[in-house]
Amino acid sequence: MQSGMDEASIVAVVQTLNSPTSLRKLSESVGKRGRGPQDRFLDLVAKYSLESDYSVDEWLCALERILLYLTKHNRSSPIDTLLGYLSCSAEYLNTTGSNLAFAESIEAFLEEFGFDG
Repeated sequence: MQSGMDEASIVAVVQTLNSPTSLRKLSESVGKRGRGPQDRFLDLVAKYSLESDYSVDEWLCALERILLYLTKHNRSSPIDTLLGYLSCSAEYLNTTGSNLAFAESIEAFLEEFGFDG
């Protein structure tokens, strides 16, 4: 709640993310957005999802892969940067016709290219 996420988003995220460390890192990333008028977290993810071939659940699973990567490397990044990385990745995957799931592709990208955010 301290991150500024609304209750509905928190419930959905808790039901989707598999790791408590992911939830902690997500809270940190959302908190980096700052206060003020902003979209609800799930609305923000849904906006990105609609512009891709992936569902909100697939976006949340892919987001968890980045969060775990950041945790492993003792780093953090604002949520907008993380969603931007996913958006660029989704766009690339749409043009290449990858057979991997979105989350698996993100994990492969992180292993090969890292994260500069």
